Amino acid sequence: MFAQGCEIRGRSLLSGSDEKAGNMIQLLDTTNTKLIGFRTTDDQGEFKFSALKRGYYKIRMTQFGYADTILLVHCNQAVIELNLVTLMPLSVNLEEVSVIDKAFLMRKSGDTTIFNIKAFETGSEQSVTDMVMKISGFSTNGSHFFFQNRPVQNVLIDGRDISGANHVEFTDAISYETIQDLRIIENYSDTYQPYAEKQEKGIALEIKLKEKFKQSYQGTVFLYAGYNNIHDAGSNIINTKISSAFRLFVAKSNSGRQIQEFNLSEVIRAEENNMLFNGNHRLVWQHRPHEFSDFNSSFFSRFNTLTLKIAADNAFTEKFRMKSSLQIHQLGVNQNIASLRQYFTDAVSDQDFVQLHNKNSWVATLHNNLSAVINSTTNFEFETPVLIHAKTVQASEGGSFSDESYQNESNQNIQKISIAPVYKFHKIFKKEITLSVFGTNRFSLDFEGKNISSKDTMAGQAIFDLIKRGFITDQNSKHFRNELNNQLLIRKKYQNIDVQYNISFDLNSEKLSNSSEHSFTFPFVGMEKLEFSNISNSFRLRYDTRLFRVVGGIIHSYVSLNSQDAIIQNNYVRPKALVMYRISNKWNVSSSFSTKISRPSLVQVNNLQTLQNQWGIREGGANISDAGFIDTYNLSVFKEFEISERATLFNAIFSFSPNATEVLPVYHFDDYFQTESHRLLRRGNQVKLQLLYYKKFGAGTYNINLLLNQSNLYVDEAEIKDKTLTSTIGFNYNKIKNITLSSGIDLTISQRENASFGTLNVFMKPKSAIRFEWGLLQGKIWYQLTYNEINGVNNTYHDLNMELIRKKTFKYFECSLKLYDILNLAPSNVSLTTLNPVYIQTNTYRMLPGQILLGIKWYFSPR
Repeated sequence: MFAQGCEIRGRSLLSGSDEKAGNMIQLLDTTNTKLIGFRTTDDQGEFKFSALKRGYYKIRMTQFGYADTILLVHCNQAVIELNLVTLMPLSVNLEEVSVIDKAFLMRKSGDTTIFNIKAFETGSEQSVTDMVMKISGFSTNGSHFFFQNRPVQNVLIDGRDISGANHVEFTDAISYETIQDLRIIENYSDTYQPYAEKQEKGIALEIKLKEKFKQSYQGTVFLYAGYNNIHDAGSNIINTKISSAFRLFVAKSNSGRQIQEFNLSEVIRAEENNMLFNGNHRLVWQHRPHEFSDFNSSFFSRFNTLTLKIAADNAFTEKFRMKSSLQIHQLGVNQNIASLRQYFTDAVSDQDFVQLHNKNSWVATLHNNLSAVINSTTNFEFETPVLIHAKTVQASEGGSFSDESYQNESNQNIQKISIAPVYKFHKIFKKEITLSVFGTNRFSLDFEGKNISSKDTMAGQAIFDLIKRGFITDQNSKHFRNELNNQLLIRKKYQNIDVQYNISFDLNSEKLSNSSEHSFTFPFVGMEKLEFSNISNSFRLRYDTRLFRVVGGIIHSYVSLNSQDAIIQNNYVRPKALVMYRISNKWNVSSSFSTKISRPSLVQVNNLQTLQNQWGIREGGANISDAGFIDTYNLSVFKEFEISERATLFNAIFSFSPNATEVLPVYHFDDYFQTESHRLLRRGNQVKLQLLYYKKFGAGTYNINLLLNQSNLYVDEAEIKDKTLTSTIGFNYNKIKNITLSSGIDLTISQRENASFGTLNVFMKPKSAIRFEWGLLQGKIWYQLTYNEINGVNNTYHDLNMELIRKKTFKYFECSLKLYDILNLAPSNVSLTTLNPVYIQTNTYRMLPGQILLGIKWYFSPR
């Protein structure tokens, strides 16, 4: 009897609060140094620890803003029932007081988890990035963070958002010595969502600064340089105050195209090429479908970039807040490409060409967001995103065909402006009636001018107009697009019932005009217009209990498509339904039904796909009357997200779409040319199965992501079957002191077949890495294998990289050595096989050599 295990049960509540869930319960040994278990109380305030060895334990009960309570428990029988413990509020709030206990790794307060960074530090930390990567559960893809396999949506500093798109670049500029703690915020949304069931758009990482480092400037100045005139220099400046934050980033770079930017996964584009009607827009030199052709090339690209980023987040008062960001990016590209083109016909032989490209572009984006809390029942938000883009391309091409030489030239300029103001209004009236209004107006205008001079029509067309594929002497086109959307939502809540009525109005218009001296040009000469309008009414009723959620609704929509030649109108009514059952405190199962409409756009309904050549005219385009509907049934089992020492994330979704219609791009092959048209296609039954599993244990994490997709499409009543299996398996282990091991594999297998032809594509990418610390040295070595096989033709590429950094050189300096693609420091040839709907094509590229970089970085902050 004495050898049996022991279970401890208890209940913990907060004094003066109705909140019962989320109190942190830590099970420690009697020395207070070993964490044995961690729990959070459920919605009844209860917790338990099972399968314990008999003996003495300490239980610490904590909650942010409340005094800790510690109990000594003698586990000497099968079940120990503890008396109710009520945590009392702290009577004094002190700043700059840190109580460090190596036993706890995190504290939880509502939706916020606070990490004890002292429990992870080793003394070599220089930046926030160094600390983030030492906390179990965090990972990065080089620019963004992931926590427990979920992407981090925003990175905040003292509650302010100035991080921009590259999170790692931002955290690497903040000195580790200036931070007080790191926090994960669950159910985070950076903007008000009036229609969301809950404000749970994602998770955010928040950096809290020490009080003495607030209202002061800090950041980095860095310089990296390597052989072949490669350099990258810049500075990052950050300032935070009680109610505002500011950031300035500027960088200048000159580099050849690195292997990481031009790796096989980007070229093969497995994700896109494994979609049946999604392929590259390009000319194909191939006499018959399914026959191999080769395009051999060696090229070199040099990039000159200048980047400027300014961001500010200001709270004018407790009720008014404004976030602004400006980014200007200038890019110059010089390319030198030598190619050999092979044509599989008796009349055409090989051609040798050398192409020179000079591209210059700059992009400016300005974004403002003003949010106001008018009173306790009223919110207002206004956004004004603006994008301005300018690009010029000058290209020349010289080549030979038999005994003849050719010279082709191209000049192109593109300007684009886009503005998309958005407003959101939310008001709660008496009797808990909620009114939400949402509106947006997206406006974009593109100008494009082009002049092509070609003495070899096939070569000139292929090089200078890969996407549009037209013989053009000169062309000036303008594309105008305007989208207006307004929605109104009225909502009334009863005890267990939620009633909603929604009405929305959409009015989209597009206009494209083109002029040219050539009467047969792409896209066309003249003007085309299209208008789309939609008025939709929906009614929804939701019933909630502790275990069940039932949602039912109906949508009525009136749709009108209007072109210069036709007006098509359509009314449709579609029901929606969802049933969810809460199996336990965290586990849920749900079933739902939904409808999606697929409709044409401007480039799909007119003759923009017309192609004129010496063999005839290729023409395609969806009809104005084309509009498809897709009904989808989902069955899912999922575990709600949690942050704990033994976190488990599970989500299984089974999706079934019966016979439907959808507007899709279809690629055709005839003679030498591949062309595209959008058409309304009939889709057979589509089945998807997705499984996501993430497990965090004491020494690390592992995750499995599996997606199985099976469908069939009917093109001209010919059935094409498609099966795709995509899986990702990852593993991290950090049991060894100062060493973290990680490995994983990405695998995609697709099988496609029709009555006369079938293909099998295998794309596999195993990878592994080791991160280590030795004194003040930090290093990382990672290896990746890329393997691609289509119908027995395979290509393999090895990639080995290394990074070695000495932290705190002269205390605030950092020196680094980075080696990219060590196995290929000399240029190498790589063959790639791509799969498209009706053919296989093998290309041979001459890859650039790897790079060796030396760098130095200085962290400046108040001492």
